[in-house]
Amino acid sequence: MDIINSTRPAPFGAVAKTIATNIFGGLFNFVIAEVNAKRTRTALNDLSTRQLEDIGLTRGDIGMVSRPTQLLR
Repeated sequence: MDIINSTRPAPFGAVAKTIATNIFGGLFNFVIAEVNAKRTRTALNDLSTRQLEDIGLTRGDIGMVSRPTQLLR
């Protein structure tokens, strides 16, 4: 069995494209997480205090519960 020679340089621009893809992918994921967090905050703020108590939350918990858990990778 032959050993594959993997010492060839990457094609021109491949590294830059990979970096740009990672940056824009991370930015896209960040924006989606923020939109989802905003929707969660809005939905929880629309509930009454009694409804929040029913699910085990207080008004002070809303900010912590609705924040994105993962920012940028």
